[in-house]
Amino acid sequence: VLKKLFIIPILFISFIAKSQIHVDAGVSTMASFSSFELKPLWMHANQWGVIDPLGKADAMILGDVELSVFRMENFTLDAGIAGVVRNPANSSFLHELYLSGKVTFIDFIIGKKAYSPHATYDHLSSGSYLLGSNARPVPKISFGIYSYLPVPYSFGWIEVKGYLSQGILNEEPLPRVTGNVLHHEKFAYVRIGKYHIKPYGGLTHSALFGGERYDGSKIPVDFWATLWAKGSEKLGGGELTNAAGGHEGFWDFGIDADFDFGSMHLGMRKPFTDRNGYILKHAFRRNQDYNFIWHFKLNNSRFV
Repeated sequence: VLKKLFIIPILFISFIAKSQIHVDAGVSTMASFSSFELKPLWMHANQWGVIDPLGKADAMILGDVELSVFRMENFTLDAGIAGVVRNPANSSFLHELYLSGKVTFIDFIIGKKAYSPHATYDHLSSGSYLLGSNARPVPKISFGIYSYLPVPYSFGWIEVKGYLSQGILNEEPLPRVTGNVLHHEKFAYVRIGKYHIKPYGGLTHSALFGGERYDGSKIPVDFWATLWAKGSEKLGGGELTNAAGGHEGFWDFGIDADFDFGSMHLGMRKPFTDRNGYILKHAFRRNQDYNFIWHFKLNNSRFV
């Protein structure tokens, strides 16, 4: 199903043609030069894989079209396509092709879209630990509450957001490397949202599983075991004592603050790469890795 995600936007062509459409289109050029074959990280990081990290010179043309198809009270629908043209032409690629929108309070994405829920301050850092913009978008189906939403009957005290996505790494695999690997990702957050200072906490989890070995054989899939980072009898062997799939993620705690003069974000993330880290009581035992975030922004209008 995931390999045929691009068919879905095409099926909507006749439907879109009958709708009131607002179109935004753009074309831009980009070039990068380096004295070494491997470009420095700051030249290609957080560019959604558009800039090739290999090679001394790289030039391209980027074209994109975004369509706002529907804007209704409980339903919105957008579509988009973007491509990158390189020299030689056989190194060009389709960058985005997607449908996205919202049904009541549920957001969704179908296809390839350059979207990352945690890539908020990419221009100030080397990028998010997970779900970032350091690689090309992959075909996926995702849905959830992408931005904080007040919980009914909580009188504004509790806000939540969450996201569940299933995709496939469909780039041409390298020799002797597993291909068409399935990619699962999710996050869940809770925030106290009553006043200007809003503490929050949440979990972000990503897993690679399934796919095809370089000899063409299929790797068994146990989706539910992968979803909860548990062992799997279906996979057998050592997987009975280890989580099904390769897991990464982080626990995330911090404070969002919003005042008349500006806003601030202060956060601490605890990354993990195994099932033990997925369980909160184990995440802080022997793992000494932390990622701290501090961001402060003044509202310019106050000083005009």
